[in-house]
Amino acid sequence: MMATQTPAETTENGAAQHGADYPDAARRSPAWRFTFSAVAMAFASTLSGCSPAFISDLARPIDVPAQMISEGCRATLASVRQTVLAAGVADAEATLVAGFPIFRVNRLLARLGEKIQPGTDSKAFSAWADALLFLDEEATRHEIANLPAQHYRQLVQRIFGRRVHRRQILERWRECSRIASSILLGDQRTRQRLIEAAKVPGSYSEAARFAGLFPVASIPVAAGWEQWKAENLPTFQKSPSELPLSGRLITFSPPSSTQVLRARDVRNIVQHSRGKWLGIPQPKGRDLQRLFAAFAPVWTLDVAGPFDLPGHPDWAHDGAAVVDITKPTVFTRISHTIIGNRVLLQLNYAVWFQERPRKNAIDLLGGPLDGIIWRVTLGDDGKPIAYDSIHACGCYHLVFPVRAPKQLAPIQKRERLQERPAILPIAPVVGAGKRIELRVASRTHYLQSIGIRNATGDQRSRRHYSLMSDDELRSLPLASGERRSLFGPDGLVSGTDRLERFLLWPTGVLSPGAMRQWGHHAIAFADKRHFDDPDLFAIILGW
Repeated sequence: MMATQTPAETTENGAAQHGADYPDAARRSPAWRFTFSAVAMAFASTLSGCSPAFISDLARPIDVPAQMISEGCRATLASVRQTVLAAGVADAEATLVAGFPIFRVNRLLARLGEKIQPGTDSKAFSAWADALLFLDEEATRHEIANLPAQHYRQLVQRIFGRRVHRRQILERWRECSRIASSILLGDQRTRQRLIEAAKVPGSYSEAARFAGLFPVASIPVAAGWEQWKAENLPTFQKSPSELPLSGRLITFSPPSSTQVLRARDVRNIVQHSRGKWLGIPQPKGRDLQRLFAAFAPVWTLDVAGPFDLPGHPDWAHDGAAVVDITKPTVFTRISHTIIGNRVLLQLNYAVWFQERPRKNAIDLLGGPLDGIIWRVTLGDDGKPIAYDSIHACGCYHLVFPVRAPKQLAPIQKRERLQERPAILPIAPVVGAGKRIELRVASRTHYLQSIGIRNATGDQRSRRHYSLMSDDELRSLPLASGERRSLFGPDGLVSGTDRLERFLLWPTGVLSPGAMRQWGHHAIAFADKRHFDDPDLFAIILGW
């Protein structure tokens, strides 16, 4: 993520070194069993809507020989987790590891963990565990910032007995979680258990699929997707002048100061940022800003009303999520895909709209907020190898290979139950001084075409957008002076549900059509695929 602050001492994925600061004796033998059990029980006792097995996993103590750690750390770890969940401000981006509530995992790290042997790959395991710990620290930072005043006062009273800044709570949490991590990971069996537990659940409910007779219900769902493709994908074969126009075209470009990097510059930035032990490219600071600026697309929007203008999500006085169109913003984040044995860097760009306006009272697809995510996947040579896009609901996944796929993934199910991805013709190659231009339809905000635009054209006819890390959306200011995430503990944006959920619930997707947080984008209804799956291109393109 762009411009995210991390501790000075970092390893893979920006994670903090947590073991070197404490003596060997402390790492070998504190009594973490009681402490860790207390934290897990406090966490589990506040959960609602989770399966009994999941709660049981969280509550199970870790069987590590131990000596007591400080009372203050015990109180901090248990109280922070319990207070966050009681306040309903849990951050859902990364998954809390069952049985290890000081670690969180995403799909990339879960995938990489499968290949690690903690006994022989000790340095790779340490880098991997550090990355899990860092994901939890980042989530906890947002959670503490988002605590309502009442819960915050109760928390600091329990931990400190006096009023302190929220930053001090986070610092205490970070210190205690690192101590706890060192204790836990000093045991070979516990390291193996962590690898086995570090999984990300799918965004599909098997219970809903069973109740909704999914094998039958998926047939019209898959047919509907094929019909949508037949109706909407032909626009990509038309010239811009042939596309329908509902309002007037307005072009939004990156800041005028941005420059397009040469491929060798991109390659050098990516390679220099690649972690030694896990091989994850993780550019930061100025280098990351340069990459985002270099590949930022030009958005050409068919604007028929304010609902077609991009802006910055905020909270209104009445508590509803709104989009401030006076602040045209594109939100950025990095992600990764695995092709062969290489972890490749992906640059994500998201725009938000105030709504997808309803045609009528029974419009299945319209509702508050809408968004588009455009993603650029970079090869080892510093050039894009593929582009793809979804809406912020996870719908309408479109793939634009820059090079022809070796083969399409084999059909593993009966063809009528297979939801085929929308793989479009080979994307244009962007030369020096050029940018990808995205044409977006009015109201539906469907992508209609991609083309090439000069990076330094007639600036008078364009508006400019700001680039901002989408980390900002995990803690937005309220009129009261407090803060709140755009996303709920379930990963959804409250109030953005669509009527289509009453038809598509048998697919197992939670509230189909609702806007959702990174890590929760299910991108198929008659199949199972996730936008953040590092194996996605291997699955759908055979790479």
